[in-house]
Amino acid sequence: MIRLSCESDIKNIVSLWIEAFGDGEDEIMFFIRNRYKPENTVVCEENGNIVSMLFLLDGQMCIRSIDYPSYYLYAACTSKEFRGRGIMASLLDFAKNIAQNRGYRFICLKPAEQSLFDFYKKHGYKSVFTQKLLTVYKTDIIKPVDIFEFTAQNNLAALRNNAYKNYDYFKWDNSAVDFAINYAALYSGKTFISREGYMLYTADESTINVKEITFTQQKLIDILSNVILANNAEKIYVVLPEKFITTVGSYEIVPSGMILPLDDTAKHLTDTLSGAYLGLTLD
Repeated sequence: MIRLSCESDIKNIVSLWIEAFGDGEDEIMFFIRNRYKPENTVVCEENGNIVSMLFLLDGQMCIRSIDYPSYYLYAACTSKEFRGRGIMASLLDFAKNIAQNRGYRFICLKPAEQSLFDFYKKHGYKSVFTQKLLTVYKTDIIKPVDIFEFTAQNNLAALRNNAYKNYDYFKWDNSAVDFAINYAALYSGKTFISREGYMLYTADESTINVKEITFTQQKLIDILSNVILANNAEKIYVVLPEKFITTVGSYEIVPSGMILPLDDTAKHLTDTLSGAYLGLTLD
């Protein structure tokens, strides 16, 4: 039976999440406490167990500076025993109907792997989100600048919106951006921030992976230089909007997400999209 979730499902949701994604219970419960809404969670129940699920997270699709109410579809999964039965297809249809009935214009998502682009395409999703993957080596750096660590008083959503105002992009409110920062911290994510922007990244012994950076092109090199030096890294990978102009390093453009238009106007708008930016995706 496909239905909306209820609070009594949480234990089964956690079990399925662990099976599907391998995350720890503490990390999952952090998501549940902060972003889980029963009315925005679609599940399939079989014999008292949750065997498939997906979450709809509130946001806005900003197209040519106009915001359209949208969902970000997250953590879609099916128990191994029940895969290949069309359950996820039914959940996607259920979610689409809910979103349409609530007046939402789009559902956006990031396929977990390349092969899933074809799966979602069969259900009406279009690949319109791309990202520029920039690689910068330590030998490319120049002098660093002073930056300081994230503090909760800052409005990160405002910094993000200012950075991407000239792009078509998926827009989160401040509570969602704050959650993404804190959620990433559970997986060793770090954040640097100044009055001009923020950067969310992870670091290992020799490599920095930047998941999102909202500084201007003029500040980008200085910020990356600082982080490379602070972590004694040899190279840094950076996710940027496709149309972000870079003057250092090398890059490739790759697909990063898909969109489902929910009405005729949304379909027309989707046809005009190219190189839209998805950004924070909680992966």
